[in-house]
Amino acid sequence: MGVLIAGVWIFALLSGGVLTLGLIALATGRVPFNMWGEAWTSGEARRLGAVWTVVGATYAIYGLLGGVALGIEYETRATNPLIGHWWGFFVPMIPGLVLIGGLLIQLQIYNRHRRRVREGG
Repeated sequence: MGVLIAGVWIFALLSGGVLTLGLIALATGRVPFNMWGEAWTSGEARRLGAVWTVVGATYAIYGLLGGVALGIEYETRATNPLIGHWWGFFVPMIPGLVLIGGLLIQLQIYNRHRRRVREGG
């Protein structure tokens, strides 16, 4: 049970970090880490913040529900509810699809930003 608690705790730290960065960018309109000193507009920063917030919140909820489900399974010595059910294949795909979608949206925002910087606008 200690390994489960540690795993959920680490998952919560990572998702909470992404969620916090997203909320900061969403609230302030500024990118928290600007390594190359690029001039991000407020709208671009808020869009990035929205993506990070959705990804972080999805992983936080997924980690919490996964920890509760695995904790119940561990404590009751029940069989795994994912084995033998059709939805057991799709449930773990949800965070992966959110992450891939978030990365694609970030790439689109970055490409628009680079095009704007190149054109001087």
